[in-house]
Amino acid sequence: MATSKTAKASMGDKGESGKRYLNGKEVRPVLYVGRHVGHGSYVAGTIDGKLVTSESGVPVKFKQIGRVGM
Repeated sequence: MATSKTAKASMGDKGESGKRYLNGKEVRPVLYVGRHVGHGSYVAGTIDGKLVTSESGVPVKFKQIGRVGM
C-alpha cells in the first residue's frame, strides 16, 4: 500500500527517544537475515559495526538490547 507525502512526513525521526544504549554506546538497528541457519529474520543491533550477540552467539533482537534514551 502506498503512503502519501503527508503520512511519510508525519512518521518523522524518533529523535533521542528511539535510540538504545548499551554500556554507554549507541546501538544501531540492522536487519539480520539468518534463515539459512534457522534463526529467521529480525531487527538486531550493532555497536561500532559489530553485531550484538548473546553468549551462545545468536544475534540479540533490537528491542531486547540495553535501555531506551539516556
